[in-house]
Amino acid sequence: MTKRTVIEADLKTAQSELDALRADLPQFHALLTDNEQDAQRLKSERASLDAQAQAKGRVEVAREMLEQHQSDIQAAQAEVARLEVVLEREVKLQMLEQYATEHARHKNAFDDRLATANKALEGNVQKILTVHGDFMATHEAFAALLGSDESLRDDLTARGQHVRLASINFESYPWPQPHGVVVGQIIYNMVVERAQAAERARQAAQRAPRHKPTPPKLAGLAVDPRDADAVVKRLGDLVQGVVSRQNANIGLPNDIMFNVSPDDVERAERLLHGISFARATG
Repeated sequence: MTKRTVIEADLKTAQSELDALRADLPQFHALLTDNEQDAQRLKSERASLDAQAQAKGRVEVAREMLEQHQSDIQAAQAEVARLEVVLEREVKLQMLEQYATEHARHKNAFDDRLATANKALEGNVQKILTVHGDFMATHEAFAALLGSDESLRDDLTARGQHVRLASINFESYPWPQPHGVVVGQIIYNMVVERAQAAERARQAAQRAPRHKPTPPKLAGLAVDPRDADAVVKRLGDLVQGVVSRQNANIGLPNDIMFNVSPDDVERAERLLHGISFARATG
């Protein structure tokens, strides 16, 4: 049993009680009227004081009973009115809950349809952009190759080929209805954004400082000057420079250091097998 059905049952009971009280109301009025008439009659007949007093007592009791009954009716009316307000509020709450549930369902359906449409549109937009890029590439290649050579144009015309290239004017293009214009605007915006991004990248590349390539580091092979001739013969074109290095031992001649590319160090070491040398990196 829902809260609404409980309230409806309470309201039905309260309404039944009110109807019963209203149905009994004429009897209380009649009781008071009868007793008032009886008391008036006894008074006009000069009945005994005891009889008149009893008659007045019955009048007061009948009046009190009528007032109490009217009070009960008012209380019953108030209860019915209260339950009607409660029921009306509960009905509104149930309707709000129903609308909220339907609203959430429609919102989810909207999001699903939107996601599906967006996915389909995105895929087709990318395909259109690819085709548009191919279109522009062939347009530019054709125009660059043709140049201003009218003889080529005449020969193409003679062959029955289309010499005048088609163009895509986004403002006047015959877009399909009803949504082609919207798709065209999306494509146009993306083409413009890509062109602007490419131009910004080109300008940034022009502004960027151009660094000279750093020469590769050399590895030095220090040998005794007496072995220099043999080293030259063995290393051949691996030698990229020769420098004299101060010998750490006083009285001994300076070492001769042959510089080779780091990539050739292992090969140089194999070629110098049998010659005493010290390896140093520079």
